[in-house]
Amino acid sequence: MKMADCDYWKNAVAKLRNNNECNWASQVLSTSINEKGSNLNEALKCVSVEEIIENAIFAYEDWDAQPYCDEILWCFEKQKIAEIFKQIENPSKNMKKGISRFFEL
Repeated sequence: MKMADCDYWKNAVAKLRNNNECNWASQVLSTSINEKGSNLNEALKCVSVEEIIENAIFAYEDWDAQPYCDEILWCFEKQKIAEIFKQIENPSKNMKKGISRFFEL
């Protein structure tokens, strides 16, 4: 995709919260993550950093998505991630484990 297709990227980021689709969404967003025109960079043209971080944390619910979530979160400041995590009401055990493991990496 050359230009940001905002509907597509907003939908992909939203799917990080869906247990049936978060693995797909996390894989898509982490594809070519270190390249200039990465999918994550395209998504950031349409979706806020905060929303991407929060939804990636929710995607930790799916153990298969966790490595991709780690790749996504590595693109942001750890302090920002911690702030957003603290704002989540009643995070699940998987979310807590995933984010704890992320901070240990």
